Amino acid sequence: MRTRKKEKRVEAELSAVPPTASRRRWLVATVATVFVLFAGWGVMQYRRAAELSDLRRACRLAEQAGSWQELQRAAERWVALQPFNDQAIMHLATAKKSLEDWVGFVDAVEQLPVSNAYLVPSLAVAGDVAIDHLEDIDRAERLFWAILAIDPRNEQAYQRLIFLYSMTLQKAKLQAVIRQAIERGAQPVEAGVYLTTMSALNFSDGLFRVAGWRAATPGHEPLEVAYAIYLARASGNESNRVLRMLDSQVPEYGTLDIARRMQERYPNNIELLAFWIDHAMERGEVEQVREALSRWQPELQDDYRYWRYLGWLQDMSGDLETSLSSYRKSLSIHPLDWRARNEMATLQRALGVDGAAANAELAAEGKELERMLKELPSASQLSTVNAAKLGEYARKCGDSVAERAFRRGAGGA
Repeated sequence: MRTRKKEKRVEAELSAVPPTASRRRWLVATVATVFVLFAGWGVMQYRRAAELSDLRRACRLAEQAGSWQELQRAAERWVALQPFNDQAIMHLATAKKSLEDWVGFVDAVEQLPVSNAYLVPSLAVAGDVAIDHLEDIDRAERLFWAILAIDPRNEQAYQRLIFLYSMTLQKAKLQAVIRQAIERGAQPVEAGVYLTTMSALNFSDGLFRVAGWRAATPGHEPLEVAYAIYLARASGNESNRVLRMLDSQVPEYGTLDIARRMQERYPNNIELLAFWIDHAMERGEVEQVREALSRWQPELQDDYRYWRYLGWLQDMSGDLETSLSSYRKSLSIHPLDWRARNEMATLQRALGVDGAAANAELAAEGKELERMLKELPSASQLSTVNAAKLGEYARKCGDSVAERAFRRGAGGA
């Protein structure tokens, strides 16, 4: 029985082997198929190479002739064939920029590989386009941070980020980016000005700029909050005129209505909390300050303002020793804040603690410097004399990082 089964299996295997003629035909067909496939692939590669050569030539000639539509068509086809080709992407970016297709231009720049020699300057131009033409502040911010990821000491990127954060009143981000720029030795001139005037940050054209950005990006929290704060501070016919250029229905300047609506929408926004705390402190509204501080999130308590506000609240509650500690904590984070130093001097005097006179004098100096800086036509127009004054003020305050920055601005070592 076993022998018969074995014989049948052998017969089946033999029958599966094609006859010699059939085997030859099968081999010939297989070889022919492979040959055709390789030949077709070779032809396709030849045609592709020829097309790429034609596209390179077309892009070069179109750019020389200023034929931007033609350049765009050729570059788009080239990028479709070679998505990571630097030259193709640069041609596409040039065409988009020349045609004022700003979204397309920024999109093209963002496709450039990190190895591209022109990536950093291209990102800088794209960032400015995002601000001036797209009015897309989020995208501009990402572009400038992308520059710093490649070139950590790029002063232009820091300058633009400082501009964005200051204009949109994002003081927490502003202080962080200024400190980082100073530590890297890459701070622009205006960094010291904004660091010194942090608590009184305001711009005559701030409402106009933020209103425009807000209209282009509705519902964006930092812009909604900055708009509400600027509007609450605004006064005069000029503010109304600017607002009516941007909105069909404009609230009266100086109103707190929008700020109240933003408070309901963004109850934990740090800049809005700071605005309402300042508002309440001016009126001596202790419970309002206490309630707002209770919403200040723990992870944001490294902000110097939190400790200054807490010090005020503790002082109003009669806890002078603890209040003094809070002001010291605030000044350890931001030594240039003359407001916290002035409050600390008052407490030191009341408690009979040494240093009251020196701190009061230093606070008065800081207040005068802030007044002088606010009168500058532009933060970038800080003179070497005033930079030297700021450096000396920072030295007295114990802020060695800021002192080095100011002294560099004054031409010192």
